[in-house]
Amino acid sequence: MEKLIDEVWSLALQRISKKEPPTARPSLGDDIDLYVPQTRALLLMEANPAVASLIYHASYEAANRNAYVILRKLGMPADYFWKFEYWPQERAFEALGKVLNRVFAAMLGQSKEGRLELVEVNAERLRFTVAFADCAECAGVTAGRGLCCFHAAMFAGIIAAAMNKDMDGFETACSAQGDATCTFLIGKRDEPEIGVGVSDYLAPKALELIMADRLNRCLQGHPLRSLGNLVNIGYYQALVTNCVITNPKLFSMSSFNVGVECGAKTAAVITEFYQEHQVEVIKRYYGQLRHLDVRAIAVGDNVDIVLGECAEVAATLKSKELLGFLFGELQGLVSHLINRRMVYTESWFEDTALRVRLSPQV
Repeated sequence: MEKLIDEVWSLALQRISKKEPPTARPSLGDDIDLYVPQTRALLLMEANPAVASLIYHASYEAANRNAYVILRKLGMPADYFWKFEYWPQERAFEALGKVLNRVFAAMLGQSKEGRLELVEVNAERLRFTVAFADCAECAGVTAGRGLCCFHAAMFAGIIAAAMNKDMDGFETACSAQGDATCTFLIGKRDEPEIGVGVSDYLAPKALELIMADRLNRCLQGHPLRSLGNLVNIGYYQALVTNCVITNPKLFSMSSFNVGVECGAKTAAVITEFYQEHQVEVIKRYYGQLRHLDVRAIAVGDNVDIVLGECAEVAATLKSKELLGFLFGELQGLVSHLINRRMVYTESWFEDTALRVRLSPQV
């Protein structure tokens, strides 16, 4: 899983270095609708509030590890920010801002994750405030608390790598709460205020989402942000991988159960939207989201779903542990569409396609 995450960072660096990597998916392209990663992360967090902490810690480690490597590759000495806390404020703000803008803001912009801006630096206390407009994690979502734990950890990990210090960060404003931008406070991990802020931010809390409304807005093509409603699949793959990296098999199983419920609810929305109640409607649905190229095949009493250009594994490892949610979603979708209880029984790769078999429940 770490190899997959590092590959995503490497591809992002290639793009800003003018070394455009090959297109991962010839037909669907390298972008996917924001709804797909939001559904995966937010519904898992709603089902199990502890997921936010899992995503945060995995994202921090990946960002810290890769940012350190990237900065060294770009020729920045490991001690570039030595004794940063003694720098004049103006110099500190300008120097760190250049690093963030040159590399990481560019990478995030290329991936269409959002627009990163360093807005405040307290060099003496090693405190940093960053704003993130058009955030992919929460665009179009309404919630009573900050949702963007993946990016909170990413920004903390990047700054920690630059400073060569243990840092942490949490969200102080979030677009999901109606704020203009998502804003993050980052500081030294051993500072009480930072520690308490992170603990409170990641503490398990009930989360109530109305994803049917979010899905309708997606299908109707309502613009959610100035960057558009698409994001690079590299972001999606990194997010999914960070969800499962701690215990892939266990998390894949729990993701499956959440996916089944999501699939049943999705079927009700898409049949009304497309005015079609056949299995073939899932091809239109997944195609519009740029998630999958789908074919449904009847094999006796079974229904086989052939998935091409699967976003979760495109140009990466063929790991089924990333697909638990998708398998569950297909089970819920097909069961609702044919009005018969179907269960996921097996799946296998056929060259670049993935074949998923659903069988009647005995």
